[in-house]
Amino acid sequence: MLVELGHDVDTVSSGIEVLSAVHRVAYDIVLIDIHAPLLDGLRLTARIRAGLSEHLQPRVVAVSASERDEDRLTSIRAGMDAYLSKPLRLHQLDLLLTELVSTPANPGADRAGSPDPANARTEAIWERLVDAAGQDLTEDALFFAELLRSLAARAPQMLDDLETAVRRHDLDAVAFDAHRMKGSVSNLGGTELAGQLHEIERQARLGGPLDQNAMSRTRDELNHLRISLRAVADDLERQTRYRRVDEGQGAFGSPGILPTA
Repeated sequence: MLVELGHDVDTVSSGIEVLSAVHRVAYDIVLIDIHAPLLDGLRLTARIRAGLSEHLQPRVVAVSASERDEDRLTSIRAGMDAYLSKPLRLHQLDLLLTELVSTPANPGADRAGSPDPANARTEAIWERLVDAAGQDLTEDALFFAELLRSLAARAPQMLDDLETAVRRHDLDAVAFDAHRMKGSVSNLGGTELAGQLHEIERQARLGGPLDQNAMSRTRDELNHLRISLRAVADDLERQTRYRRVDEGQGAFGSPGILPTA
């Protein structure tokens, strides 16, 4: 299928061979079976992320017979960039590869083995969505994508309101605004930001004093969280397009019609 799409392809028969190959050749994309023999796809991806420098990192695509959202989340944790369910479809694969070549690789864990902050934010969002939606996540992907985009758009104004209350030293307003924003971000997996807002709320309810550096840290965390919210929304929308292609609807819902590359 990959050759039909015009790609240069190398094939191997085990996870160990994949690990050897990526150290010899700078591949753009690597498709890995989750149940690859000798070294499974999850452990293999973790080794690729830990063993190659950033500029040599390939995009890694998980291939599996499973369609469970929990398995997708596990793949993201391992540092994979996308997830495809068998049987693969030519148009579905073409759409995925076209999008992947223009996006950076998922860094997974850093060289020391501690979680990458951006990846941890993304994981937290996925965990919250899976917990909230369960089996409905795949069917309602566009709904949840819109929720994530809405929060990314609304949150800066919410933080502006909180900062205004802090400058005025209006502790009641600080507690109210921090509590409101904390609920919004925690509902969609913004655990780190929610923790920071909780501390601001706690200080306000105790009558101060407020940590003067807290708002700067909160603004920084919000900026990072918005990137992760949009990234997960992009992934949800992308998976919906793949599913429509797989069902013969075309990427935009028109039967049998696909967008040109």
